[in-house]
Amino acid sequence: MGKVNPFTAEDTYNLKVFRLALKMAKLSMIKKMGQVGIVVVAYKLPKELERFSTHLTGYRVEAITERDITFQDDGLFNKAACLNMGLKRLINEGCDIIIQTDVDLIIPPELVDYTALHTGDKHLWCPRTTNVRRNPGAFNALSSANWVRVGGFDERCKGWGGEDNILHTRCRELGIKRVELPNCLTHIDHPDRVWRKSDRAKQNYSFRLSKQPNYLI
Repeated sequence: MGKVNPFTAEDTYNLKVFRLALKMAKLSMIKKMGQVGIVVVAYKLPKELERFSTHLTGYRVEAITERDITFQDDGLFNKAACLNMGLKRLINEGCDIIIQTDVDLIIPPELVDYTALHTGDKHLWCPRTTNVRRNPGAFNALSSANWVRVGGFDERCKGWGGEDNILHTRCRELGIKRVELPNCLTHIDHPDRVWRKSDRAKQNYSFRLSKQPNYLI
């Protein structure tokens, strides 16, 4: 049996677009891409993390695992605090561009290279489209300087959800241009987690209406 292609026909077309764009870019520009860091949260998902990393060999991946996981006083998982932990590590290492994404996705290397080349002062994002909604937290890229301007993810969010929406709101408020990339992300199903079941989502979303503390300085 031949190698299974995990991407759909649309995904494959988008990958060709990225490859063509990279081929057309001057070699000198590619050399100026700088170091790229990728941060993901992988709570008790070792197989998913292994698969995720396999597709991104050669890139700096900062995975926040159960050894680092942060829970709040009420026992709710704090994804925002975990992501900020990874962002700080990558910023301190000198990464120029940092991508936040989900460990249950297959990220094409071409997407990472294209993002590194074109992020600059913009907010590049790639939604993970489902039959329910377009997930704003699937793939977000900013320069390290802009991550600091934004202040990272809002750690006031409890449970699961909302921190990605607030990120988009903060970028817009700061005048950081948002550019949506063609969807070429493949989602891999995995067992659901109890801490994802939270009735705090609406409250989390409401934090976008108030000033967010800066968690990266």
